[in-house]
Amino acid sequence: MTTRLITLLGITFIVLFFFSPSVSALLGLSPSYYVVDYVPNSVHTFSFSILQDSPSPVDLLLEGSFAPYATITPDSLPGPGEATITLRMPPSFDTPGVNYLYFSAKSATTGGESFGITATIRGAVKIIVPYPGEYITLDALVIPVNQGEAPAFLLSATSLGTLPVSLSGSITLFDASDKLFDTIPLRSLSLSPSESGDLSFNYTSDLPAGLYRAHVQVNYGARGVIERDLSFRVGELDIVITNSTQEVYRDQYNRFEIDLTSHWNDNLQNVFVT
Repeated sequence: MTTRLITLLGITFIVLFFFSPSVSALLGLSPSYYVVDYVPNSVHTFSFSILQDSPSPVDLLLEGSFAPYATITPDSLPGPGEATITLRMPPSFDTPGVNYLYFSAKSATTGGESFGITATIRGAVKIIVPYPGEYITLDALVIPVNQGEAPAFLLSATSLGTLPVSLSGSITLFDASDKLFDTIPLRSLSLSPSESGDLSFNYTSDLPAGLYRAHVQVNYGARGVIERDLSFRVGELDIVITNSTQEVYRDQYNRFEIDLTSHWNDNLQNVFVT
């Protein structure tokens, strides 16, 4: 038996294939994923659909750290149908960060007198519980470029604390020998709880071809610091022969192989050897 998990357009399926032309089972949830911020005593509802290729009874279950605060209606279905989760946030919750409420669908389909098929699939509600005080997360990425192009630094900060937060920072560039090349200050930013802010920018000064390391440091609140190291290459229009056939034989056709390494960050067309 082979099991595959397929996600398409927000729908998650589990497909069970048996080595029989007459037996298959398909069970799906749509949508399979929700995201919500924790707000004390708030009430949220989430609806989803059960999808099947052949109708059979389905049991619906809740699991995870927020399961005690949620109900699912109905808790079973005779086949494909709709269900609703009601989540009543507690007055307080002790585990900050990302928490989950999982919802599962379990079906049983008889494949014959000698065996049966059981399929279970699970979706999730992602619940973001704020950290006490000031707290941020940072997503950081740099896009490799070629000579004459401006590297794009993609930086996004999200406040996951209970208090507003101010942040500032810098990016320090080092070359391949780890020698300081430049320091770029980041713009200052203020974020409310659950708010995200963009610190992205394009570095406009000329960078010689080569490898670089960017050290990102973001300071927030009274003492908070987040650091990231990003490596990237500034490409040059250069191709290096790294290996080639070393032996050929007289009086016959010989296969001649050449290994090339390109220092350009994009695909090169019409490359040939003479």
